Amino acid sequence: MTSPSRVVLDRLRAVDWSDVDLAIDHANSRGLLMREYLRRAALWARRCGVEAAWPFFDIAEHVDPTLRTPDEVAAELDRFVEQVGPSSVARTCREAVRWAALPARGEDDPPDPYEPLIILYERGGGFTSRSSSISTA
Repeated sequence: MTSPSRVVLDRLRAVDWSDVDLAIDHANSRGLLMREYLRRAALWARRCGVEAAWPFFDIAEHVDPTLRTPDEVAAELDRFVEQVGPSSVARTCREAVRWAALPARGEDDPPDPYEPLIILYERGGGFTSRSSSISTA
């Protein structure tokens, strides 16, 4: 059986990180997806009591500090994030793969915070972040 972490890593590796036209074609939805990530991350930050860490923080670290990326995925993940580019994108890719290793969460937990980012990446690569704004172009 394929691990959830492997599924997420495979999705990320399938992204064409250089397709600017795809990103432009999906500019509106990518903006909405970033907004949804930020909303979900805020819910998790509040749930974990780490609001000051929002918006980009390792949510899995605060849900289960003992959680590790499965060994069979970790080395491939390391090689992959070296190629991705901007550190904020590489960091969120690493965090999404780690998040996928968490056991099923409760019904009252906020939704998966990383799924909107993964879809954003699938619709045209990464994003850049600046202290005053976030750009999905």
